[in-house]
Amino acid sequence: MAEWKKVVVSGSSAALKEITNDPAVATTTHLTNTRLTGSFSGSFSGDGTGITGVTGEIDIDSLASGNSIVGTDLLVYSDAGTEKSLTYAILSGSIYAGVTGDISIGEGGASSIGNDKVTINMIQEAATGSILSTITGDVVVGTGGDASIQADKITLAMLKRATTGSILATISGDVAVGEGGDSTIQTDAVEGSMLNSNVVGEGLVQGTDNALSMSINGLTGAVIDVANDSIAFVDANDSNATRKESISDLAGLQAGKGLAASSGVFNLEVTADSGLAFTGAGAAGTLGLDLDGTTGNDTLQMGANGLSLKTTIPGDRTFSDDVTVNGNLSVAGTASFTNATNLAVADKYILLNSGSSSTGDGGIVIQQATNGTGDLFGFDSGTTRFGVTSSFNADTAADFQPDAFVSVAIDSGMISSQSPDDVAARYKKNGNIFVEEGSDNIYIYVENA
Repeated sequence: MAEWKKVVVSGSSAALKEITNDPAVATTTHLTNTRLTGSFSGSFSGDGTGITGVTGEIDIDSLASGNSIVGTDLLVYSDAGTEKSLTYAILSGSIYAGVTGDISIGEGGASSIGNDKVTINMIQEAATGSILSTITGDVVVGTGGDASIQADKITLAMLKRATTGSILATISGDVAVGEGGDSTIQTDAVEGSMLNSNVVGEGLVQGTDNALSMSINGLTGAVIDVANDSIAFVDANDSNATRKESISDLAGLQAGKGLAASSGVFNLEVTADSGLAFTGAGAAGTLGLDLDGTTGNDTLQMGANGLSLKTTIPGDRTFSDDVTVNGNLSVAGTASFTNATNLAVADKYILLNSGSSSTGDGGIVIQQATNGTGDLFGFDSGTTRFGVTSSFNADTAADFQPDAFVSVAIDSGMISSQSPDDVAARYKKNGNIFVEEGSDNIYIYVENA
């Protein structure tokens, strides 16, 4: 039957009718601060940690005799009253660690001479009698190990190589010198500060970092002749090469419908096919802007207060940037929002399924990889519960079947009787939780238990 089931948690008390032991759980579960009373049968396992009131002794004389001991064998010892084990290798290493001097002994008993422990006095006889006495040629080595170059052993060829290989090779910086003595200025070695002032001409300036740059203020002033003068530009169609173009030609390229250019000077043309035309009669006429050549689609009008939008603007219109409406915005058709990064709503409540006269499903869909399809958090009217589902098509689906339900928590303070039995029927659903104030009692509802 459907009912509220009490949840046993840490610190709570429960009267259980029967406990059935699962061996798999018994070998992996550790019970801490748990008190069991009564009689028990079966087998028990573990290291006995935490058991008190039990004493024991080890009878060494009754143990079997061993023939040898190796580094991994374990010994029992008392560490300030606490019994512990350690390997023979650790024990012997602790003993050998007391050996000092030129020789050290490892845990396994192997000895080794320390670094820098053998002096020349220990091997002088061997060195002078066999090694050093065999050295001949340009250098001789004495008994004490001192080496000296023999007289007349340094030749001109040796000196030349030393000169070219060591002296000239040490030259660095902005100039490199080869073995033959040839010097070469290094790449990127010439700085702006090295340049003479006569290198900087009209329109060029040398900054505090000695870099050269162009300065328009450094050029001689002149009056532009728009009909004949030219300007410099970067030609993107010619690998960004620097080219020139006459100002007159530039103005002609920029002229369009309703705007003409002659000798570099723009002129506004008001003609029937230029996009601008007068409407009305005589002096009372207004200047209207015709975007597509049809008089009925005029969108701007020139009145006593200047240029303004007409009250009604026909046709589809697109604004490429932000639009601010200071008054109310009324949408007679469908409002579509595209690429809105975040939606900020000042209202505290959102009404979905507005205008419906019957119950129904509804919710919020978060689109995933497929356009129009995503994960849904919604209300299932059939079960009167909130739930979630995935792969929900917001364009075609009318209702949804939850993959899982959202559990709710009912606090006993919300109910006058503070009893889980008096919880409203719509909340008596699988997985809902009832918490009893002032106690450790927690209940979970189970249908068809």
